[in-house]
Amino acid sequence: MSINAVIPGARSVVAGWIVALAIGLSVSTGLAAEPLPAALKESRVPVKDDSARAGFEVVERRLTLGNVGFRYHLVVDPAQGDRPVIQRYGDYFLACGFPQNTWNWNNEYFLDVRVARGTEPPFVANKATLQEGTYVLEQGTRAVAEMVWPLPGAASNAAGRMVVRIVKRPEAPNWFYLRVALEGDPAAQLMQVTLMSYPYITSAPRERQRWATTLTRAFQVLDKPAAFDPAAEWGVVLHNKNAHENGGALVVFDPAEVASATVGGTYCVAVNLAPNPNARELHLTLGYFWDTHYTAAVTAFRGGAAGVLADLQRVEWTVRPDAELWARERRAIEGLMVYKVVETQFGSQWKAMATEAGRLLAGVPAPSSPAVPSASSAGDGVDRRFSVMLSQARQLRAQLYDVALQELIRDAAK
Repeated sequence: MSINAVIPGARSVVAGWIVALAIGLSVSTGLAAEPLPAALKESRVPVKDDSARAGFEVVERRLTLGNVGFRYHLVVDPAQGDRPVIQRYGDYFLACGFPQNTWNWNNEYFLDVRVARGTEPPFVANKATLQEGTYVLEQGTRAVAEMVWPLPGAASNAAGRMVVRIVKRPEAPNWFYLRVALEGDPAAQLMQVTLMSYPYITSAPRERQRWATTLTRAFQVLDKPAAFDPAAEWGVVLHNKNAHENGGALVVFDPAEVASATVGGTYCVAVNLAPNPNARELHLTLGYFWDTHYTAAVTAFRGGAAGVLADLQRVEWTVRPDAELWARERRAIEGLMVYKVVETQFGSQWKAMATEAGRLLAGVPAPSSPAVPSASSAGDGVDRRFSVMLSQARQLRAQLYDVALQELIRDAAK
């Protein structure tokens, strides 16, 4: 029996899917792509209408990179140094909408990163502390952003960070690239990275089954996690049978980086990846299929998975600080520094900022940087620090403009 007989119209759907997937998999298609927008919205507000939580605050950051959206949400206690307060539903979210406005990837908790450090109990880094920040590092021909969490612990561990870098390319609309890495604190190691999905949707009729189809086999996903072989099954399709069969989630990871893997869950499906011993980085590609029967998606995925892996291994994770952007800000600020009142109030601040920017552009660590070398090729966050510096320069320019304008008004009134 033909697939068209089983699924009416499937032949044209499969053809369209394979073409779309091929475009999304390869960096060498030669097709011009629209620039990718990147947007970040941040807020910090008091918890309302709950006297038992008086003084608590909610930190929220919403990040959009092209057609993928992320949401970070955490209740904190400022009186305890912004200690996370995760006591009830709604206190914490780390969500991924891909496609946006769906639950295909878990739109509340899509990622957990478990870190081991010496003899300490392992901890989930993305829940242990308040996120240091979310940063848009690049937008245009591609979009790059980073989420950063300080590692908890004593002052000796203050420089440690868990960093999630996301790369989105317009020529791969069904995919985004994810690097989980540790910075500083050489005792810290990645223990487990968990990816969570509700393939297609959350609730369902009783007959629905969650399934995982790898590059070599297919099996029903049960509540008890089942092991699969990362060396041979480094690509996985998460999908359903008997209901909700026309969408799901895709995962590809570098088999050289993963020691063991499991998948489990009949509601939320969790893919658990244990990196190699002493690992400091893990690289992944997450994707989706939509409005396409899983049989067609599996066929296309298996045919193109090698290309997905090759693209993952070729991703340029580094963002080179843009010297021209900085030069424009510098010219504007130095043009305002000619006013004595501006130079008096902000000259020292600007000099320190310009010196640090020069170091970052040259890739030279600041003298106060920890002497501990990073065991990770993620480096010391130069591109992230430059992004923060550029934002601070823009804010400073606005301040200087206001001060200079007031000085001009006073001079005119004399």
